[in-house]
Order: sequence, then C-alpha cells, then structure tokens
Amino acid sequence: MHYRVNWAKVVRFADHVSHGRTRYRRVAALLELLGHDVPKDFAQKATRPSETPLYLGDRKTHGASGERLPTWSVVVNMDLAAIAEQAIR
Repeated sequence: MHYRVNWAKVVRFADHVSHGRTRYRRVAALLELLGHDVPKDFAQKATRPSETPLYLGDRKTHGASGERLPTWSVVVNMDLAAIAEQAIR
C-alpha cells in the first residue's frame, strides 16, 4: 500500500512542534533505510553540518550501538527487519 505525502505540510508541522529538526532527521533516516528518496526541501530541513548524533530507537530499549547514517547523523540502533515490518502495518 502506498500513500501520497504532502511534504510541504509535513515540513510545516515539524516546524511548529518541539524538537522538529530531530523529527526531520529520524524520518529522513527511516526513508533512506526503507529505500525511498528523501524530498529535497525535507532533506534541507533535516541536515546541518556537525549535528550531534541521535538514535533511531530509544537507547534504553535498543542500546546505543549501530550503523551511523552520516547524512542525517542518526545511529540505526534498531533491527532493519523490525523497522520494515512496522512500516508496512
């Protein structure tokens, strides 16, 4: 099942919530991991040089080790199969 996403609305929403940039980075990382392109305007909001790494999943639950996606500065500390399973629900 595929959905159309209004990226302009996603960007506006993230701009108005606390920790919006963090959400951009996590969503961009998820899109990359699932093999989707990250829209250009969304990617611009999600990147900034020398960001402090953040974790895709809660460190207490998933630990602190994993691959780092340098574009988004996100550590993938969750199993990719579990991520994909949740994404298709």
